[in-house]
Order: sequence, then structure tokens, then C-alpha cells
Amino acid sequence: MKFIHIADIHASRERLPQTLHILKTLTKRCKEGDIDFILFAGDFWDSTITATKGSGFSDIISAVRELEKYTYLCFVYGTPTHEPKGSLDAFQSDRTFVYDKNCSVLMGAGKTDETASLARLVIIPEPRRSDYIKASAEKINDSINSEIKEFIHRTALTPTVSDHTIVMYHGEVKGAVYQNGVSASSPTAIPKELLESLNADYYALGHIHIPQEVFPNAWYPGSAYPKNFGETHNGCYNLVDITDGKTTVEQVSFGLPTYHTIYKRPSEIKKGNFFNTHIRFMFDCTREERKQMNIKALADELKTNLNALSVKIEANVIDSENVKRSEITKHKSIVEKMDEYVKEMNLKTPKYAKELLQNIQDNTLINFAYPQHSFELLSLSLRGAIGIRNGQHKEEFELNFETLEDGVVCLCGANGHGKSTVLENCHPYPKMLSRAGTLKDHFYLKDSHRILVYKDENELYYKITMLIDGKTANGKTSYFVSTSKDRNVWHPLPEVDGSLDSYKDWVNKTFGNIDVFLRTAFFAKEQTKDAVEISETTKGERMELLSKLAGTDHLKEVSVIAREQKKEIEKQIEKLETEINSFSGYETLIEENEKNILMWKAESDELKGTITTLEEILADLRKEDAEYQKIKVLEETNKALCEQYYKEMKEKQEELDELSECNKANFDKAKEYKDCIDSNELLLQKENEKLDKDRKTLMELSEELVSLTKKHSELISQVDRMTSNMDLCKSRLLKTDGLCPTCGSPLSTHKLAEFETYNAEVQLKYDEYLKERVKVNALVSQNEQESSRIQKKVDELKLKVSETEEYIISLVAERTKYSDFLDAFNDIYLNSTYEEVYKRKAELEKDIKTLSANINDIHLDSDLEDVSEELAEKEAEYKEYKESLNELTSSVKAAEKENAHYKKELDKTEEKKAEIKDLKEKVMAYLFIENTFSNNGIPAIELRESAPEIADITNKILRESYGNKFEVRFGSSSELKANRKANEDFNIIVYDSENDDEKTIDLVSSGERIWIKQALFYAFSIVQMNRTGFNFRTRLIDESDGSLDGALRPKYLQMVESAHKYSDSRVTILITHSQEIKDIAQQVIEI
Repeated sequence: MKFIHIADIHASRERLPQTLHILKTLTKRCKEGDIDFILFAGDFWDSTITATKGSGFSDIISAVRELEKYTYLCFVYGTPTHEPKGSLDAFQSDRTFVYDKNCSVLMGAGKTDETASLARLVIIPEPRRSDYIKASAEKINDSINSEIKEFIHRTALTPTVSDHTIVMYHGEVKGAVYQNGVSASSPTAIPKELLESLNADYYALGHIHIPQEVFPNAWYPGSAYPKNFGETHNGCYNLVDITDGKTTVEQVSFGLPTYHTIYKRPSEIKKGNFFNTHIRFMFDCTREERKQMNIKALADELKTNLNALSVKIEANVIDSENVKRSEITKHKSIVEKMDEYVKEMNLKTPKYAKELLQNIQDNTLINFAYPQHSFELLSLSLRGAIGIRNGQHKEEFELNFETLEDGVVCLCGANGHGKSTVLENCHPYPKMLSRAGTLKDHFYLKDSHRILVYKDENELYYKITMLIDGKTANGKTSYFVSTSKDRNVWHPLPEVDGSLDSYKDWVNKTFGNIDVFLRTAFFAKEQTKDAVEISETTKGERMELLSKLAGTDHLKEVSVIAREQKKEIEKQIEKLETEINSFSGYETLIEENEKNILMWKAESDELKGTITTLEEILADLRKEDAEYQKIKVLEETNKALCEQYYKEMKEKQEELDELSECNKANFDKAKEYKDCIDSNELLLQKENEKLDKDRKTLMELSEELVSLTKKHSELISQVDRMTSNMDLCKSRLLKTDGLCPTCGSPLSTHKLAEFETYNAEVQLKYDEYLKERVKVNALVSQNEQESSRIQKKVDELKLKVSETEEYIISLVAERTKYSDFLDAFNDIYLNSTYEEVYKRKAELEKDIKTLSANINDIHLDSDLEDVSEELAEKEAEYKEYKESLNELTSSVKAAEKENAHYKKELDKTEEKKAEIKDLKEKVMAYLFIENTFSNNGIPAIELRESAPEIADITNKILRESYGNKFEVRFGSSSELKANRKANEDFNIIVYDSENDDEKTIDLVSSGERIWIKQALFYAFSIVQMNRTGFNFRTRLIDESDGSLDGALRPKYLQMVESAHKYSDSRVTILITHSQEIKDIAQQVIEI
């Protein structure tokens, strides 16, 4: 028996020529007539291909139909991302068989039926997780492994009439090796021993692209056409011959181009024969060397000289002043880093530099200030999220990541169903990642929450609880964190006290800054203020990002601290120099002060003589002024006495004038009116008391009358009700003359008796109502009599009150008349007799005459001269001279004190100069530290080391799905322009091998940019993990495939899965609306 085993053709529109070449090569071989069948062990397709003229689909179908004319074909489904369900159905015919389930069939010589006995074919397609996710979201690997194991055991125990057994399986076999040297060890990889239990003559394997024999007669033939420089083998198929129980395998080449990498400079390879081979040169060079190279011309020349299909040159630019970066980067201590930097750069360490740097390291918190854990998200619980309410009409939503299998999980659902809301909450930061507003703006319940549970690499669990009042306008959001080792007992972290500031400090220390998270674990469909579009970042933003990824961002703090310390010392130097400069004029100032002291002392002596003369003059003037002041005091006393006499005379005269009007008639009348007022006051008091009493009685009677009126209304209502009831009884009486009141028929005796009984009962009721009405009417009459009696009293009392009020008014009018007269009459003397008033008038007249005589006896004249003005002028003059003398004395003392200070400071000048010299050396040391740890120093060296690592990982991820079309590197955008000096700005430069063109990432098409950004996204996270030990093992991607066309989306998913594997992720959640991706995804969650 002879057959062909082939796998991993990866047919696509782009690989159409190679695919047709492979099928035609197989057809040519089968035409020889000795091939019983061909086994296609999975991944015939690379991705979904549309049946259009330009896609080549019809050409491939035609080639397969041509091939099946000469032998029978067996296809098994491969990886779902390459071969979605139904993608191989187009090949199905009576000579071509497609298998998508575990099964066992009998193969004959050119046919498959139960009577054949040539071989038994055991078929195991690659398991599709989408077949299991609906049945159980947990332990999918266990389900897959159990099913395969059960199938193999059952098949091994089933007797067969065939001569041989052949196994066709697409998937991993434990121990097989990938092209990157990694051993296959996924949870669903089949152990060798399990396959060997089938005792097959040959195992036709597919999935791994490197040709290899895993165990005897178990072969991966490798990819039929190598995809890129990562696959260096010769594309071939296995020609298998089983004769007399012996299996021989021959690998037959398709003659397709191969890939070969040369790690030398092109100048070291002058000639060679690399027929049908793509060549790649990889080497290091300086920036100046790279600028002098014409890459395209050199590649064309090498292509001719080496007889190669194509030549690609990858020159890795290193600095001409190349530093041993690994020696610098391996040190953790910043002091050790500077020592290595000085050594390698052949620099001299300034005095104090090492001591000052050690102080910075010892006294600041800059050492290794980045998180160092690997975090896996286990669960999410939301309550009160607006997006969930609007999309699913639920208050709560939970997602258990532990039930998801390792790998990429597609989160699907209609627009507005809350997919992005779920993703936007799958992180520990106190905000929504790409949506505006605060966190509480996206919740609506008073008791809303977001609760996350994480696990780190040490099996320590973290529960993050955000309690959100989304209902109250000024509602509060509180933050709490607990840890646990078993998730049974949780221990709150005291440093997170519920406040936003305490939580931010903890989350930034534990999980890192949000901008790094947005570059390594959350891929948004559009840029945010925290993560600007990578193609639009500035040099500073790119360097800052790379610093954080490489874990070197703390180094820039050294430069900042050194710069601040340098400024402080420069201020001290400036102050000291200012002081010293001021000292330079001290000798001149001392000399000037001494001259001034002599002059001021001479002026002082002159002033002292003048002051002595003035003191003698002042003594005479003060004596004369004292005598004058005595006379002035006496005059003032007499003047005051006169004024007093005049005042008394005026008062007595006024009183006398009033008494002159007090004749006998008015005096008697006033006395009479005063007595009448007193009598009137007693009557008013008595009448007012009487009025108050009558008014109170009137109020009480009025209230009683109102009560009786109310009661009267109630009794009348009862009478009306009794009358109504009586009328009702009359209407119910039955009138009959022995005839039926309804039909007029004669009534029976029995019926007549019933009528009479009924009427008697009604009449009795009527009599009761009548009796009651009579009784109530009696009460009504009684009430009316009482009301009439009280009303009479009220009327009488009202009249009495009115009369009293009128009498009081007349009394008040009479009192007013008396008061008006008395107000016009001085009533001072009303208590005296008229004779006493007459006597007082005589006394007043006598006193006025006496006072007038006293005034005439006082004299105010004086013969002394007033010298007060002259005295004031001389005293002012004396004071002025005295102040001048004091000023001169103070000036002399101040000058003498200044001279003493200047002489003392001059003695310190040398000490200050020595101090300045020492401080300047510290400034130079801090400047050296600042430059050493600036963006052009050690951080730049460490960043330049991380950039190639990011680029290498990015390119590896891109090659997994898109071959070698794109190569990414970090360089300078200016180096792409002619005659421009290239300055390192860490720009992202993309090389397009198909067009042999380099451009910055912002100039790449939007669709292609999505691939590159996604690859960079994962490369960032991998570098961060390698450098710092920090990693988010749960990654989130939000609808990033939207601008890709349908044919490219499966490849995009393939790249995501490849990157997921490289990044040591456990789960990658991908939001997508793409049906192409959903069809081939291994895990799908619909919400």
C-alpha cells in the first residue's frame, strides 16, 4: 500500500500560485498510478476564502477535482481559525471524503467501504471548543481529553478485518517541537503513549510546521510551503509505503522557495548559489554606517551575486559610542549603574558625585518603583451599571473567568447590549477606560458596585470592592481592598480606607499606572486621554511609555532630584557671592564713615554752644510767662463766676415771668379742674370693669346660642328622617279586596293571610316611626323655647353694653377738657396757696437785684504782657537744635558700629570663598548626575535596549499570521528623509517588504495599522513581563477588527491567538461583531 501524507498547505488568495503548484505536483505524481489515496492532515485553508473570481477559489476547486481523478482524497479539519466549519465541504464528492468528527473508516484500494480490508483509517480532527462551550463552560480541556481518550481506547479494542491501521490527526502531540524550539505541551496535546496504543502502521500528523518524526512512524511533514523566515525547511510531502508489515517514509520536495537567514554583513559573502531561496541578512551597524548604505541597491546586487529569489537586509543600528548596555542594565543600584556608565564611557567622576548619588538612593523612594506581580482576573460582579440596564434590563451582571478555558474568548452581542460596559469594568482603576465622566456617572442605583477578584503568581487573592452611589447627585464612591490565601477569610488592607486618594495610591503601586495598562492589557477601539493613539504620540510620550514598560521610569526621578538639589546649592552660591561682592566696598565705606564721624563730632560741638545760649533765654521767658499765667487764671475764675450769676439771673427771671401770669381767678379754676379729673378717673375705672364683665357674659351666652342652633338643626333632620320612613311604610302597604294586586286574580285564604300579616308588620313599623317623630318634635319645641329665652338675654345685654360704652365716652371727653386747661397752666404751684406764690415772686425779684450788683463788682483788666508766642518759638528752636544734636550723635554711633561690622565681615571673606568653591564642586557633581540619568544618559541606554526587544517580539507576532510582509523597528523619523541628521526619537518605523518601503506607523493604512498596533500591544506587555515580572494575564480587546475586511479578520484572530500564547496570558476577551471571527472562535460568549 502506498499513499501520500501532506499537511498545512494554508491555501489563500495570497498563496494561490503556491497552492496550485502543490496540487499540480501531487496530480503529476498520482498519474503514475501507484498511489492508493492522499491524506490531507488539516489546515488546507489558511482562512476563510470567498468564492469570487479574484480569490482563486474556483481554480483550487478545479485543481482538487483534477487530482481526485487519479486517487482518493481524505481531508480532516484542522485549526478552527484556519478552517471554520463547512470550509472543506466544497471538496466533498464520491472520491473525496471530509471528516470533522472522531471516526474510524475502512480504506480499500481506491475506495472506502466496509468490505475493504486494505487499511483502517482512524481520524481525529482538531477539537473545536465551540462544540463544548454550550454544553459546559467548565473544564473544557477535561471534556476534550476524555472524549479523545475514550475514542482511542474504544478504537484500539475494536477488532478490524483490515490489514493495516493508519491514524490521521491534526493537533499537538506532547513532545513535538515548534519552529521556535518550544515543546508542544498545551492541555489538549495528546500523549505519545495514548496514540501508540492504537498500534498503527503510520501516524499522519498535522499542525506543527517543522518536519519531524515524533515517535516511530509518527510524522509531521511540516508546512507544504514555508510561510516566512521563521520556517527554514524545504516544503515537502511524505510518500509512505507499507509493504510486508514494514513502513518506509520518503520526504519529497515540492520545489518551492525556501527561507534562509545569514547572520553576517553582506560584505563577508561575496558569491554563492542560493537558487530558489529568499535570503535575509541580519547584522549590527553604527548609525553612520546605516546612513551610508543604499539598502535597495545593495539587496539588488546581492540578489544577483547570490542567485537568490530575493534578498532582505536588516541592519540593526547601534550607537557609535556603543556602551555595554547589559553591564549597565544588570545593576539594580543607581550608584552601581553610574559607576559602570563612567567606566564604559571613559568619564571622570566629579568630586562628591558618588556620595551625593548614594544620598539620593538612601533618602528617596525611587528604587525599583514598579509593580512586580503577575495578575489574573478571576471574576467580575456589577450592580447598577447603566450599560447593563439599557442592554439587558438587569440590575446585576456577573462573569466568572475561571470557567473560561485558556485562550481567546469572543464576547459577542448586538450593539447596546453591554459588551463594552463589561470590558470597561474588567480592571482595578477607579474610572471607565474610554468613556467620559466619573465612575458614578455610569451607575444608577444607590447601592451600585463593581467587585473584582484577582489572583497573583503566589496564589494570593485580591478582592477589590467599589461601592457606588449612582442615584444621589452628590453620591459617594468608596473603595476597599481585601486579601486572602484561600478565599474563605478575607483581610481588609488598612491603607485603603475607602477614600479615592488612598485607593489610587494602592492601585498605582500594585497594578501600575493606567497608561501602561492601556498599552499592555486593554486595547481600546479608539484612543483615550490616558492612552493616545500610538501613531500620534510625541517623542516624550513614547520615551515615557518605553521607560514604564522597561521598568526604568524611576531613573528619571534621579535626574529630577539632582536638578532640584543643584538649584538649591546654586541659590546658596548666589547668596554667598552676593555677600562677598558686597564686602568689596567695605574698606571704602569704613574710610567714608571715619570722615563723617569727624565732621559730625565738630557739628555737635557747635550745636552744644547754641543750645546753652537758648537754655538761658528760655529760663527768663518761662519765669515771665508763669506770672502772666497766674493773672490769667484769676481772670478766668472771675469770668466763670460772672457767667454763673448771669445764668442764675436768667433762670429766676423766667420763673418770675411765669408767676406774673398766675392771677387769683386762674389759680382757683386750676385747682377745681384738678379735683374733677381725679373724680373722673375713679368713675372711668368702675365703668370699664362693669363693661368687661358684661362683655364676657355676652360672649358666653352667644356660644350657648350657637350650640342650641346646631342642636336644633340635628333635631329637624331627625324629624325629616322619621317622616321619610313613615312615607316609605305607607307606600309598602298592600291594598287588596281579596284580589291579587298584580294580576287581579282572587287570592287564596293562605295568600290573603300572608298579605294581612305583611301589612300588619308595616303598620307596626309606621306607628313606631310616628311615636319617635312626636318625641323628637317635643324636643324641637323645647330647644326653640330655650333659644328664644337666651336670645332675649343676649339682646338685653347688648343694649346694656352699648349704654355703658356711651357713658365711658362722655367721661373721657370731660377729662380731656380739664386736661387741656391744665396743660396750658403751670401746675407747679397747684399744691400751694396763692399767698405762697405771691411771696415767691418777691423773693425772686430781690435775688435778681443782688446778682446784678455782684457782676458789677468783678474786674477783668490786667497790665502784664503775654510772652507765650515768643516762648513757643524759642522752645521749637531749642527742640530742633536738640534733635539735630541727637541725630549727629546717633550717626556717629551707627557709623562706628558699621565700621566694626565691616571689619568683622572682611575677616570672614576668605571662609566664604572656600565655601563657594566647595559648593561649586557639588553643583558639578549634581549636574553630572542630572546628565547621567537624563533622557540622553543611562535611561536612554536602557530604553535603546528595550526597543529592539519590543520590535523583535512585534515582528515575531506579525510573522505568525502575515508572513514577512511587515517588519517593525524603533528609530528616527528624520532618518527617512534625505540630507537630514537622524536624531533618536524612538519613532515606530514599519518596513513593507512587498514594496521595499519604510515609513512611520502613522503613514501605514488604517487596516494594516490595526495589525501592527495589536502586535505592539502584546509586545509591550511581554517586554514589561520580561523586565519587571509584572503581567496582566487577562487581556481585553474592544472591537479592534471593525475596519478590517472579512477576508482579513480570521488572520487577525490567528494573530491574536499567537500573541496570546507568547504573552503568557490565560484569557483574552475580544469584543467583535465579525461573523467570520465568531465562526472560527474556540470560545464564544453571547450577551
